[in-house]
Amino acid sequence: MHAATIDALKAFLSALHEPPETVARMLAAAKERAPAPEVLLTTRAAAELLAVHPQTLFRYRRRGLLHSLKRSPRCIRWRKSEVEALASGRAYP
Repeated sequence: MHAATIDALKAFLSALHEPPETVARMLAAAKERAPAPEVLLTTRAAAELLAVHPQTLFRYRRRGLLHSLKRSPRCIRWRKSEVEALASGRAYP
């Protein structure tokens, strides 16, 4: 978070008469970096990364080697970290 946003949050919490421990804890949480969002791949992109046919991804899913995210009935995505782990020969947990 930007310094100005942190200062505004601090002023807001002070106006609410929050205990100092609560203010300190909330400010520390606001200053932490949010984790990077997971990169998702289309079926075609994941298949190209693995150098396999797209249908093979669904076979891998049935065997438990990959997990897919179904965003809608026709929109399936694959976690890039899982695909890369499988491509490098490491079994993904």
